[in-house]
Amino acid sequence: MGNMWTTPLSALVRNCNPAEQLIAGPILRGGPMRLAREFGFDASGFVDECHLCYTVRKWPASRFPVWLGPREVYGLVRHTA
Repeated sequence: MGNMWTTPLSALVRNCNPAEQLIAGPILRGGPMRLAREFGFDASGFVDECHLCYTVRKWPASRFPVWLGPREVYGLVRHTA
């Protein structure tokens, strides 16, 4: 949808069209397998659809931070003690 820290949540919801979004669109049209196909991701060897969906979203997360965030969800931010 976007970043609610830079755009009011009401505007994000009002302007949201999931079918046209980079990640949500393929998932709505055919689930994680469709998303994997559209990204050219090898979907073999996954335990279940949840495992596949998380992994296929993590794979391009650094390239599409607006659509796949926050980065912490995908372990892309290293915290130092």
